[in-house]
Amino acid sequence: MKQFGLDSYQHTRIQHLSKGNKQKVNIIQALLPNPELLLLDEPISGLDPDSQKRLVDILTQLKKAGTTIIFTCHESFFAERLADRSIHVTQQNIKEVMVSRENNQYRTIEFSGATEALLSFVSSSPFIMKHVCQTSSPHIISVHAVKSNEVIGEIIALGGTIQFVSRQMDMLPMLGSNDNGKKQVKK
Repeated sequence: MKQFGLDSYQHTRIQHLSKGNKQKVNIIQALLPNPELLLLDEPISGLDPDSQKRLVDILTQLKKAGTTIIFTCHESFFAERLADRSIHVTQQNIKEVMVSRENNQYRTIEFSGATEALLSFVSSSPFIMKHVCQTSSPHIISVHAVKSNEVIGEIIALGGTIQFVSRQMDMLPMLGSNDNGKKQVKK
């Protein structure tokens, strides 16, 4: 309540609050259980500019902490600040799908192989941002784009076999920690 400036309204019934303050209460309620997945429909509707900024800051912190956030909005600045992927819908049709510049800086690499040296490299490389593996294989990693060729070369040198390399974006956020028997191994 402090973050949204609602301290003085602690004992006020919700029906007596303004639209913006009701929106703040709704957001606070959504954030209370510290969700892994947060669904927001027009979250900045009715919020004053200071509250919009506070919400962007809060959601940015949640995103960095690993919370998946799906939201709808009409305000491009809000989507540009928070979204890794944007889907623009016009008259019930998808007009375009965009990926943020941040995600274009990574490549997703799928490979097989389980030598001790290979697994040691994967777990210690500073260029590997995420590592998801199945119990049998393949491994899926997310790598800084500028270092992807170097990482691929090292995987091959250590006995791994490259099966897939993405061209432009990090695909790992699409994989949940328990999707298809996969488990999260490294951030």
